[in-house]
Amino acid sequence: MEMASKTDIPWDELLDDLFQGVINKLQGRHVAPVRSVCSSWKYKAQRLLEKITFDIGRQVTVSRLVDLFPALVDVKLVFHGQEPQLCRLGVLASLGRLEHLELEQVSSTGQPPLVDLGVLGGIRRLRALVLRGCRFTSSAGLQQVSQLREVRFSRCMMDVREPTLAKILQPLRKLQALRVEECLSGSRVSLRGVGCLTTLEALCLRIPDAACDEFCREVVKLTRLTRLDMNVAASAELSSISDLGVANIASMRSLKDISLAGHFGISNRGVEALSMLDSVTALDLSIPGPLSEFLMEELELHDSLVDDSGLRHLLELRHLKSLTISYTMISHRLVCQFLSSFLMLEHLNVSHCPNIIDATCFAFDVSPRLTSLNASFCNISDLGLLGLSRSAPGLKALDISGCHPSISDLGLRQLCKLTNLRCLSLGHCEGITDDGLRDFVSSVSQTEYLSLKGCTNVTDEGIAVVARNLVGLRELVLVYCYQLSDASAFVLKDMAKLENVRLSHGVLSNNVCRMLAENGIEINLSRQWWV
Repeated sequence: MEMASKTDIPWDELLDDLFQGVINKLQGRHVAPVRSVCSSWKYKAQRLLEKITFDIGRQVTVSRLVDLFPALVDVKLVFHGQEPQLCRLGVLASLGRLEHLELEQVSSTGQPPLVDLGVLGGIRRLRALVLRGCRFTSSAGLQQVSQLREVRFSRCMMDVREPTLAKILQPLRKLQALRVEECLSGSRVSLRGVGCLTTLEALCLRIPDAACDEFCREVVKLTRLTRLDMNVAASAELSSISDLGVANIASMRSLKDISLAGHFGISNRGVEALSMLDSVTALDLSIPGPLSEFLMEELELHDSLVDDSGLRHLLELRHLKSLTISYTMISHRLVCQFLSSFLMLEHLNVSHCPNIIDATCFAFDVSPRLTSLNASFCNISDLGLLGLSRSAPGLKALDISGCHPSISDLGLRQLCKLTNLRCLSLGHCEGITDDGLRDFVSSVSQTEYLSLKGCTNVTDEGIAVVARNLVGLRELVLVYCYQLSDASAFVLKDMAKLENVRLSHGVLSNNVCRMLAENGIEINLSRQWWV
């Protein structure tokens, strides 16, 4: 066979693919230097850049962004209260390929400005719109963006009581996904009539307004719905549906993914009703962690704790891939039955389940697809970690936070056998020291997320070992690690892939934190003094 001549190789196309793959991963502030290299690169950036995040007002105006990069498909614009810039969003209609738009308002003073969304109706290919930190009312003009298929509100100030949110969204005939979470203080949201959004396939309402049986009766009308997320675990208000609301949800046979986290009013009877949904692949029944003890005492719910009598009915859900049952009284024996019955199980969360013991950790060999396990605040010791290393070698994510009385360097060394591990949380495991870290990171070098929160015996030496070995680390949590000093920052700044570091306030000096930020590492400081 004759070798292909040089002219047969599409070098220009290959170089374009490589250039596009790199430039689409850059942050907005790094794109300008790329454009200034040469005229060829300037042209390529203009033609090939599809995804970008821009800080409007500090780097470039909206109009200038459209002129520079007309091929954009996915855009995130960050505003700082500049209302004039928010009024110029209509120029985005010139981006003929734009499909995904995210608008984030980060101004911390006063009321967020109202965004005129009606001007986005001219972007014909726009499919997804995300609003963060913005103010949203019925006069925002969202009704005019009828081509949208996905809408998301996060940390927004919303005033949609009359007309209701459903009434505003009804003109969006192609809407398939709606997500509302973490509404700001002062928000008023009415979910009345949500059943008229018959095209919805995914609905996520992480707000107290959705935690009532009346809403459950309304959501039953959404016959196409496959994903329902009513997680209110992070809500500051105490609200919950009851078993009656669960019974309504259980009648929706199209559901495959359900999250009812935070609903403390669900008992064994409600869990039994969910066993009717035999096509479900993901189920979250956890109750709110920070409020659990208060709820049990003040609301006298001790007798309604979910235990084996309700959970055993879930054995009917043979297609489960993800199961979260934290804060339940599930027994070791039933967990073993789950593992042997759910042959497709990939993620299991049994955090804060007191009956999860070392013996449970030796039973995971019957669940070969399991890649993620959260066993935080369970009764697991070094012996249990030995069992995990033998029975669950395929684990990629493991959380054993809070098992501090019984986890030491000896147990951490057992995890060296989990060579596929990408995410590990050792929060509050005070028995972990620099010696254990040294042995672990030398064997499991592909870790991308590591939490040492509350590991008070870890010092600068341990962080130096982490920096030398975990070259792919992207996020590091060091909250409450008070033995650290500025020396740790000087080794972290050279980690090429590190994106985020979480620390307690005052552990590192302000100058060192600025140095890390200048190296592209985001610093999140916790001001809580208690552990």
